[in-house]
Amino acid sequence: MHKGNDKYSSHKPKLWVYNYDFEFEIAGLKPDTFSRQQCFPWYFLNRSSLLFLPLSKINDSILIYDQPDTLLLDSLGQKLSYLPQFTPIKPKQETNSIFSDLIISPLMFNDLKRYRLQPWGWSQKAIQYSSQFCRPPISPINIDDVITLNSKQTSNHLREAYLPDKMKIPSRSIHPNKISLAELATIVKQFQKEHPCFFIKHYFGTAGRLTNYSDTADFSNRKLKRWKAWINKHKGILLEKKLDIRDEWSIQVEVTPEKEVIPLTITKLYSGRDGAYWGNLLGVKAEKLEKDLNRALEPVFEKIRQTEYQGPIGFDFIETTEHQFKLLEINTRFTMGRIAFEWHKKINTFSYGLFFNLFFPYSPHQNVKQILDSFSKLEKNSPCQVNLINLVPGQSSGITLISGIVGAESQELIWKIHQNINQIMKIPPQLSRK
Repeated sequence: MHKGNDKYSSHKPKLWVYNYDFEFEIAGLKPDTFSRQQCFPWYFLNRSSLLFLPLSKINDSILIYDQPDTLLLDSLGQKLSYLPQFTPIKPKQETNSIFSDLIISPLMFNDLKRYRLQPWGWSQKAIQYSSQFCRPPISPINIDDVITLNSKQTSNHLREAYLPDKMKIPSRSIHPNKISLAELATIVKQFQKEHPCFFIKHYFGTAGRLTNYSDTADFSNRKLKRWKAWINKHKGILLEKKLDIRDEWSIQVEVTPEKEVIPLTITKLYSGRDGAYWGNLLGVKAEKLEKDLNRALEPVFEKIRQTEYQGPIGFDFIETTEHQFKLLEINTRFTMGRIAFEWHKKINTFSYGLFFNLFFPYSPHQNVKQILDSFSKLEKNSPCQVNLINLVPGQSSGITLISGIVGAESQELIWKIHQNINQIMKIPPQLSRK
């Protein structure tokens, strides 16, 4: 393992902060406060900052709520050949607004001044916090550009204005600030006549939240008031036709300080019906698709170059049952597709990789050593690689989150190993051999 004075010693250290719910800050939602009586998905995400490991370097630090398991860190350190530092945060009352937690935590700004902030996604709170201890700041982050590029209004506009017809989705943006409930109902019903099944999207909704689905013209006043509140607060909503989906895809790019937009990878994306993330498949034979999509996106890249934004961007596409590719949205932040790519590049020795997040019923029989041993047995029984990246047991929720990456030379074997992991996690390890 590298020592502190290795080749990275000249690297300006970064503090990596996994503020996964930053979009809800942009959306203006009030932070949730942790309670042992409830189950909060963000409680697990707050403890998933190990996902940043392949992006970090030896003199960086990663913000953590709880100390990761020692055996897990040893395993990951051996595979990466290094580990960064870790900075603990201990707020009196934990929320899903990490920068709010930082402000009230006992961390001293003086202890952080040697770092440059690198959050999952830039928000107003992240920029304010960065300006307090980063001298000079990493880069001129323009919050207006971040908000604009993350808005579904922008994704819709760029799709309609600059992409070919076959990549468009029937939609309508409703953005007058002063609109009555009756006028809103009329517009929505008109759209419904043309597209019976459709989504009503908040400009900053994500992963199924702040999004409604409708297949009826019977809209309650409660829903209309909710949509009108979205319009009033964020200057609009998006109506979008529901399409029959065959597959989902993700293109990852990096915008450099020199305004280059560098395509990195394309992955096949898997998610649940509620929009919850399941995983990304890497190494898919899609070179022509990736080339075609990047060529089609070039006018969109040019518009991004005209902003001050720099950093990661993910483009989400859907492939319809008619094999047409439609741009769904732009995410001006790190995405799981980018994280999957970085882990695949750093530690997977096989052509294909499946990066996954899975929730399981919590079992006291499961611990990191037993899971690592079980994964080693999978590797011995098949030509594959199974890496545990993160494990978060819920304190009172009765569930466990694990993240990992499976490597193999075929997609068929990838999915077979994935099924075996499901069985290992659902059954106590000492019983799973039966």
